Amino acid sequence: MGILRAYAELGRVSNLPTCISNTLVGLSLGAAVSGDALSPQHAILVSFVIALFYFGGMALNDVADLEWDRQHGPHRPIAAGRVSLQSAMAVIVLCFAFALTILDTFAPRAMGYACLLLGAIIAYDLLHKRHPTSVLIMGSCRGLVYLTAAATIATVTSMAWWFAAIITFYTMAITIVARAEHLNKLDTRRWIAVAMPIVVLLAIFLQVDAISWTVIIGGILMTIWLSLAAQHVLAKPPQTKNAVLKWLSGMCLIDAYLLCVLGQPIAALVAGGCFVVTTLGHRKILGT
Repeated sequence: MGILRAYAELGRVSNLPTCISNTLVGLSLGAAVSGDALSPQHAILVSFVIALFYFGGMALNDVADLEWDRQHGPHRPIAAGRVSLQSAMAVIVLCFAFALTILDTFAPRAMGYACLLLGAIIAYDLLHKRHPTSVLIMGSCRGLVYLTAAATIATVTSMAWWFAAIITFYTMAITIVARAEHLNKLDTRRWIAVAMPIVVLLAIFLQVDAISWTVIIGGILMTIWLSLAAQHVLAKPPQTKNAVLKWLSGMCLIDAYLLCVLGQPIAALVAGGCFVVTTLGHRKILGT
């Protein structure tokens, strides 16, 4: 059990449900173009591929930050000696290779976006401690999940890029604030918490004919949760880590809202379930 927990912490598995909800949005964007219904089998397979990218990326993050963790995060699996550096490297290679192989087998047309996603993951892990602008790379990782998933079904359209821009902004905002989670005060970054739900709600204008009770309910639930996170940031002193954890699980609620906008209520319910699992998972394994 100790080994399993060490690898679970290495891959921050409590956040994996967010990969599923992200994938569902991407697949729904593809289905909106093709006109086909979402296939559960296809959704499971693409979600597995995205989860492999995520797990490998999180492991690479710990490898790249090993010296930092030895000083500031000695509890992390590699720094604490619970996972060897060689084993972590093997996991990274296997995750990335397996993900690309699966995708190339059943959806080769998505390989271009998948390679961009892999490049963004690697670039962020190697650069995030060196360049503040790397938050844009982090944000693009989530946006590229949408585009990769959409490309497994149909040609990626401008609407998919707009949806990807929304989740990119949201992820960038989390990353910007998370970089100050060790501080006792925040500067103007705290106002990002106010902007986040406003920007996401604008997605409704991408589908002006999609205003329904499901969209309204999804938007209300998402806004309430993001507002709770904002309260943590605006508190004195700010409870930044609590806010970041709420934002991470709240990504599933954002996906649920976007799925409602796209007219996919069943997939939105699945994303809502991902939110519950992520929130409960954070009690066992921190997502940040």
